[in-house]
Amino acid sequence: MPSQWPFECAEPRGQAEPGYPWKRYPHGDSVGLQIAQAGLSGPLAVAAYLDLSMREMPDLQERLQRDVDRMHRYDSHCDVKLADFVLDNFRKQHLFWTYCHVSETCIQELALRMAAAARPLLGGTQARAAQCIAARMGFGGLGDVQVPIHPVVAATLGLQFCEAERTYRWYSQQWTFYDYIQRYIGYARW
Repeated sequence: MPSQWPFECAEPRGQAEPGYPWKRYPHGDSVGLQIAQAGLSGPLAVAAYLDLSMREMPDLQERLQRDVDRMHRYDSHCDVKLADFVLDNFRKQHLFWTYCHVSETCIQELALRMAAAARPLLGGTQARAAQCIAARMGFGGLGDVQVPIHPVVAATLGLQFCEAERTYRWYSQQWTFYDYIQRYIGYARW
């Protein structure tokens, strides 16, 4: 859901390195890049980021509506639909880790719906499908990074799972939004 990361852009800095095939910071942040270009670092950079991001914050409700419309449009072309699940749960659960990486919960729901759609052709029961799918869960979700969500985005979109001190997985690290954005601006190593 792009509305959760309104400043996402291509990340021009860095390159692939051992352990980080997609770079240390594969997801760019246009506001963070402006602050980095200004040469700010540390807590001052975070404060400048928060100030500039508020001035550049787009209409998040409009962005969310675009996401909703896109999901419904995609669902209209699919046998297995997921928009209803996302819309019923995205405020309560951390379903999206990045713009296009989802949590285990989403994958499990998609797999259950795919099994249900295939059942008339392949046979089996819902209970057996659920058992088989549950046995494959436990990996967390897609990828090693969860791009932190801006606190104003979380508040505006009503993301109940997104408390101020929530930590997000970033490879082997656990960072709050503030930890992450400070490191991102400085393209810090850890």
